[in-house]
Amino acid sequence: MRALRACLLALALIAVCGAGAARAQQPPASTLDTNPISTPDLGVDAQGGAVVAWVGFAPTTGSGGATTYVDAVQVSVRPPGGAFSPPQPISDLRSDVTRDVALGVGRRGDAAIVWRAVDEERSGTPIVVSRRPAGGTFGRGTAIAGSTGGRDPAVAVGGEGSVLVTWLDGSGRRGCGNVVWAARAKAGGPFGKAVRVSGPCAQASAAQAALGPDGRGAVAWRARPSGGETELQASALRLGRFTRAREISQAPIAAVDFDIAGDRTGATLAWRDAGGNVGGDAGRVLVARIAGGLAPRPRVVASGGRLAGPPRLVANAEGAALLTFEQAAANEPLHRPSVLASRRPSIDGGFAKPQVVATCGAADATKTFAFPALDAKGIATIVFQTACGAPLGIGPNYGLAIAAAGPGDPWSAPVPLSSGGYAVGVEVGMADGGAAVAAWTERAFGAPEAIEGLRVAIIR
Repeated sequence: MRALRACLLALALIAVCGAGAARAQQPPASTLDTNPISTPDLGVDAQGGAVVAWVGFAPTTGSGGATTYVDAVQVSVRPPGGAFSPPQPISDLRSDVTRDVALGVGRRGDAAIVWRAVDEERSGTPIVVSRRPAGGTFGRGTAIAGSTGGRDPAVAVGGEGSVLVTWLDGSGRRGCGNVVWAARAKAGGPFGKAVRVSGPCAQASAAQAALGPDGRGAVAWRARPSGGETELQASALRLGRFTRAREISQAPIAAVDFDIAGDRTGATLAWRDAGGNVGGDAGRVLVARIAGGLAPRPRVVASGGRLAGPPRLVANAEGAALLTFEQAAANEPLHRPSVLASRRPSIDGGFAKPQVVATCGAADATKTFAFPALDAKGIATIVFQTACGAPLGIGPNYGLAIAAAGPGDPWSAPVPLSSGGYAVGVEVGMADGGAAVAAWTERAFGAPEAIEGLRVAIIR
């Protein structure tokens, strides 16, 4: 019965269930931008609506009346059950934008995009945010008070429509690097005063934000307090207030990236550390819950393997979670690691022993790696970059593949997603009812059959 359920689930991704699955047809995809500047940010709401944001070229009229082009924030919106709209620029076309654009989408369909403008006449520009109410359109970008000079913004949208923006800025103290700031807005309301959520001498980097279905959440970042070893710190958000920043990791963290996902009580974090190893790529994957009044207790999900890239994490409204990462055995090449996944069945449960999703992922320099999605019933989808595209029929370039599984079921055989080009920057999200949406960018790179540009696919 379990094998039959897995086969039926895989029919949403493949045309056959059996030995020919790897050569099945790809899900239909469309191109939103034939020449994007950045990879996409994607968000999917509970009903299946989706937003894609990226940096692309937009025409404008120069001072002499001639048409010129600027780097602009582009947006495409998909209503539940519909198609993606033509791209629309939402940033001010009088200036370029930087590449650190971020998107957040809440369960109802509320969304927010943050970016920074490039201004050669000023040393610092503010963080700009454009918000969209559920079922509405993105409004004019407005500056967040107190954010001038900030950089690397991140944004999260809660299930009730609140918005949380965080960014890095100089501490003003010599030798202290950056500190972490944040500002919050209630659904439909203005942003409150920006507050520093890290310590005054954090030497912070890579700040991220997450909100759950009721607006509780957290901000997390990498820190080197007093110039020491790198650790993971976080501040929980509860009742509109941030708790005191505290260290979450128990050993120096490894790799640049970590991940954070909002859940019913706050947020869950996933990261890597060296696990007592000195140098090399061996280490551990750990997780911890962050919430006001809760003492974080890191738990080891995987230990001892050769890890490639960061862990990625997603949680649904009920508190179930899905963690994915890439790991190679001692006798396997690190540039072709296996893709693994671990599930948490409920908010109070632990992450299970990792399962192998696919035996050939990728450790490409673009840092694409695997990306997870989870629906309300626990059906999971993972899209990953693979160095073994030829058996899938997508050629020798680094391509993209998909695998899916229901709760307790084995993972389906990987199915191709990209069209044969060099595919990077993939993201995927799922509606409560199981429909998945993926977005990525692709370049031909010697594959004339490949379709270039920023691509989206709806996977039913």
